[in-house]
Amino acid sequence: MEKLLLLRSKITRWFTSENHSLWRTVFFIITVLLAGFVSFYFSYDPLIFWTAVITSVVIALSLFGPCSFAQNDLESFRVSLAWGCVNYSLFVTISSLLLQKTEWGNSHFLGFLVAFIISAILIVICSYLSYLLKLEDISVFSASGSKFNNCRTYMILSFLFIMCIGFNNIEDSNKYREKQKIEQQNILFDKEEWYTVREWHTEILNGNTIYVIKTAKGRIGIYPSKYPKIRDVNNKTKIKYLAGDKKDGLIFPKKFEIKN
Repeated sequence: MEKLLLLRSKITRWFTSENHSLWRTVFFIITVLLAGFVSFYFSYDPLIFWTAVITSVVIALSLFGPCSFAQNDLESFRVSLAWGCVNYSLFVTISSLLLQKTEWGNSHFLGFLVAFIISAILIVICSYLSYLLKLEDISVFSASGSKFNNCRTYMILSFLFIMCIGFNNIEDSNKYREKQKIEQQNILFDKEEWYTVREWHTEILNGNTIYVIKTAKGRIGIYPSKYPKIRDVNNKTKIKYLAGDKKDGLIFPKKFEIKN
């Protein structure tokens, strides 16, 4: 019982002491271990990893005295690095858990959106948390007179980054759908038959020369600028095509192949 009381007394003196050096070191080590655990626990994703590292470095530097962009800068570089590690752990965890597997690949949009919001909140409150955790004394608020930091610039940069991620996801989605459309057209085209050309002649349509080709399947229009081989059409020519848009009574193929 006496040993427990003695231990309790030591812990109390430690947390109430004005010298926070040891506790700062312990806090820093804990956050580094947490960051290491998170890195090994979640699968490596380059975009998540480097985004988390860059934002964490920015946060750590923005909190420390000489480099500080925050209203309430921290006196200890260990503490600012520790909060950078905390941000890294939160950012990687949130981004990895909310990573969305889509048909066209991984979508980071939702994960980054939530992670950047949490990072912004961390910037706002970390100086005050440092005071509550006895990592810093009350002097941390002496310059600004406010317990909380401003993160307007960080939020603007985060918003721009999120917008880039969103546009990139849209572009990847469109590329995937276009690829799927082409593959579907190729499948349908492979099922089409070859037809012998029965008749052909040229016409002028909207100032452009077209070849009007008649087969057992129907009549189509072909632009020689798009398919130059049509200029050599003859009685032995065979064509295969996938029907496309219909204009001026003619079908203009989506996909076309010719054998002269």
